[in-house]
Amino acid sequence: MRSQRRRTQTILSVGLVTAGLGLHLSLGQYKAHAGPPADAPRGREGAAVDSSTKSSLVNPLTLDGVEDGVFPDAAKAALNGPGGIVPSLARVGEASTGVEVKINGFPVDSLGQLKFADSEPFAADYQSIAPIHPYFLNPGENRLHIGSGESGAIAIVSWDYVQGAQHKELLRVSLPAKGEHNFSWAAKLPKRRWATGVHIAANEATKRGLYAEVAGLYSKLQALSAAAAKQEPTADDTTALKKELMKSVGDFVEASKLRGKPYRLIDQILEAATVRALPGKPAGSLKLQPLATAEELELETFAGGTLARLKPASGAPLFTFVSSLPDGPRGQTGTPQLAFDAWYRQNDKDAWELDALFPRLAPGTWTNFEQGPYKLEDLFRLSNF
Repeated sequence: MRSQRRRTQTILSVGLVTAGLGLHLSLGQYKAHAGPPADAPRGREGAAVDSSTKSSLVNPLTLDGVEDGVFPDAAKAALNGPGGIVPSLARVGEASTGVEVKINGFPVDSLGQLKFADSEPFAADYQSIAPIHPYFLNPGENRLHIGSGESGAIAIVSWDYVQGAQHKELLRVSLPAKGEHNFSWAAKLPKRRWATGVHIAANEATKRGLYAEVAGLYSKLQALSAAAAKQEPTADDTTALKKELMKSVGDFVEASKLRGKPYRLIDQILEAATVRALPGKPAGSLKLQPLATAEELELETFAGGTLARLKPASGAPLFTFVSSLPDGPRGQTGTPQLAFDAWYRQNDKDAWELDALFPRLAPGTWTNFEQGPYKLEDLFRLSNF
């Protein structure tokens, strides 16, 4: 297969983490115990790219102009849509530990990290490159914040990874430079609600109010699971909750679609709650873990102070469905199978509104923060949000 000629590897990760970039991320890191998706292809390890090689305008998808056709038409349509090319964050030069990077107040998240190998098919001095989730970006000016880092550089790259039509750097900052740096995203989109939202006070009263909202969402999911366990009808309640959630997190869903992929997490959560299983598993094999008490959780504000979430001190997800099957490491039960965080905003009346459900572990998404070995097309096939 022509795709076997590629030696680009990917690391797919969830949670607000870009582990392979060596970035310190304040929203917390979660290492799942689940294995890779069953359909995850395997490839070979490759040598690291020569860091002295400068980036060149090479089609990143093809060799000698050959089209492999591995990307869905929806991805091409997304790049030709109002969002255009979504910028990526690249690490340049030797590995650097303790690098702290934020985009518009969001600790950087990746839809999948690409690690270059053998300088093929993309001749670059990048150690890795990670598409930035479109939700973290503003149309027009954006802020790259570098808080720490000792060597190498951080670059913002406009990279057409579907059609290979464009590749250019929007910004490159050599470490140990710190502070704010600006770059532009040429998108024809309205600003997201977080960009113009109410500033959230980080205090105990905020934490108590937010916990009540989180507990309300947990109770709704728990009620669906309890009704399903008793074999009581849940269709109407499930439909109503899906409608409520989709309306509230619509901004995040629309931003996710700018990659040309559907946002599936809400359907997966509701299936886990009502069937209490994931596809291909026996009904009743999943259980929603108890919600931690308010005292066990920390309040965190981000996105410049307009979004908030509660999190365990460990950085683990707030909501987790675990398996009763012996499908964990060495046949362990109780392993996480679906996990996510809930982000909230406040309206101009200081009432809480659910802003996003962010997947930390989900079917079809690689989450172990380990090197691939995957190819470029798996960035689309395995990342589902």
